[in-house]
Amino acid sequence: MKNHVVSSDSVARYEARIDCYVTDALRSGVRRFDDLLCMLPGIYPTEVTAALDRLSARTSLEWCDGNSRDTDPGRDGTHFFPRGVLPVPHPLDYDWRFSATATRLLLATASALSAQDSTLAVLGAPTVFAQAISDSLPRRFILFDTNPIATALLAPLAPPQSVFCMDLLRDDIPELGVPAVIADPPWYPEYVTGFLWSTRHLLRIGGYALLSLPPLGTRPGIEAERAATVAYACRLGLSLVRIEAGALPYLSPPFEQNALSAQGLNGIPLRHCQTITA
Repeated sequence: MKNHVVSSDSVARYEARIDCYVTDALRSGVRRFDDLLCMLPGIYPTEVTAALDRLSARTSLEWCDGNSRDTDPGRDGTHFFPRGVLPVPHPLDYDWRFSATATRLLLATASALSAQDSTLAVLGAPTVFAQAISDSLPRRFILFDTNPIATALLAPLAPPQSVFCMDLLRDDIPELGVPAVIADPPWYPEYVTGFLWSTRHLLRIGGYALLSLPPLGTRPGIEAERAATVAYACRLGLSLVRIEAGALPYLSPPFEQNALSAQGLNGIPLRHCQTITA
């Protein structure tokens, strides 16, 4: 799966679609910026402010004419990042982490798709693995992650041979024959491809993959990327079961919060990605 060239027409269509999303949300009665963000399909906050500026210039929507874009300082995922065994997220690691709600949903879904005492694989989602170990779930979880610090911290907490520091795009992946894989690739085509390839090698026939994907508001051309992802998965022998939009909230990491604060956007709340089950 290759990167798609984004044309000016694609950008224009993307901005028009964002304007429609924002308009519909405002007409439904949303008046807080953080509530607005949470209603939208993964649209980056600066793209939302740009849409508000465009709408305020050509419409009479009340909220666009000067109401505050402040957010609720007590809202989950705004002014704190939960401390735990994992290191502080770093941008070079593409480290956006699932919230507790997302990790529990993924673990519950994977558990429902597997028998007790079975082995499940977790790709690039150390928070999911850490939660599984903390909850002492009646399954064996194996983590494959490229972050040497995170894997070094998690390995002593798990059974032997449960944590592997590996590059899923380059290293050889074992064929374990697991009934379910939880995968959280960085939201770029080459990573999604690599994680799908690794998932296929890890799964047994009839197994299930729970894969997080960028939602439709992430960037221009995302629909083509989504179609290419599904097509590539089919070529690997996977079949699409369902897509659940906005199912996996994640925490905005400190480096992202700092970047947004520098642009005048403080206290950005949880945002949502999507999960595809194959």
